Amino acid sequence: MIGTYLHIGGPKCASKSLQQGFFHPHPQLYHLGMGSANGMVTWPHSDMQRVVEVDIRLKRDFAYHPDQVKAVIARHREAAERAGGDVRMLGASYENLSCTLPHDVDLTTKAIRLFDVFGAESKIVFVFRNQISLIKSVYAELLCAGLKKSFVEYVDHLIETQYRSALVDMQFDSLVQLYAHLFGAERIFATPLETVLSDSAAYTGSLADFLGVDRPGAGLPNLNQSLTPQQLTVMRRLNDKTNHDLGGSQADLMFGFRQENYFREELGRGLSLDAVIDQQLIAFNYRLASEIGKAPGLAPLPMDLREDQRRFLDDYFRAENQRLAERLGLDLRAMGYPGMAS
Repeated sequence: MIGTYLHIGGPKCASKSLQQGFFHPHPQLYHLGMGSANGMVTWPHSDMQRVVEVDIRLKRDFAYHPDQVKAVIARHREAAERAGGDVRMLGASYENLSCTLPHDVDLTTKAIRLFDVFGAESKIVFVFRNQISLIKSVYAELLCAGLKKSFVEYVDHLIETQYRSALVDMQFDSLVQLYAHLFGAERIFATPLETVLSDSAAYTGSLADFLGVDRPGAGLPNLNQSLTPQQLTVMRRLNDKTNHDLGGSQADLMFGFRQENYFREELGRGLSLDAVIDQQLIAFNYRLASEIGKAPGLAPLPMDLREDQRRFLDDYFRAENQRLAERLGLDLRAMGYPGMAS
């Protein structure tokens, strides 16, 4: 009987490297996506992209039809059983299962749907990261999508909307506890990104042991490299000069072009022109910032917290990180996690 794994993220936590450097190429894993040889955000199976990107992630309860989703998974499970060779695990990877983008359902709803669709025996892989470092990385990612706010303005927005902002998703102990409650603590493999990066070969070996497959004998490739602080300076200036904010009727689903198959197969039409233009502008501005940002003398984009912001984040994450450190037996204080210095 083939087992099941789910890599739920987190975002900006080496997900692309895991998808393309471990899950997709491993011969004993029947990987349903995301991640394939064709590109960094591609899915090997169109129906799985729709199931995860739309059904599980976006559909509210009255629009969600679990039997249809289960039928897709069942077809792939049958294909994996027929594949021959030494396939031991079937699964999927999607970093946005552990975060909430615009129009997403709550993390609890996502977890319950995964439990129902993939089964209680599934093994859960999760990588998390120092929250302050993650906030900076997410801010840089949003700049590439057209954000015009400065870093301190963005952090103020997170704090002011803390009842539903990205700060909620960064309560990692609560997320681990949620999945442990559903699947069992022994089925959760949660690791700090800092540990993954310090020795990725050791991490992939431990991950293979957890999944019950052969160790790959190599670490992870370095994929999806971020823009430099100088290139981010250029990107913010480009955003000031480019009127696009993913605000079209379809594109306001963050990176809505990634649901192209949903619009084509379920709605019978393609993406709106706004979505296509936004997609091209994002890619063009990224290339332009990458090139112009290499010029000498450019100042790095400021990404320093105000003192009151740092105190808030320390207070906000202190109890959460203390519980996480105790639960996983980690020295998060040495990794500089907020709230752990006192």
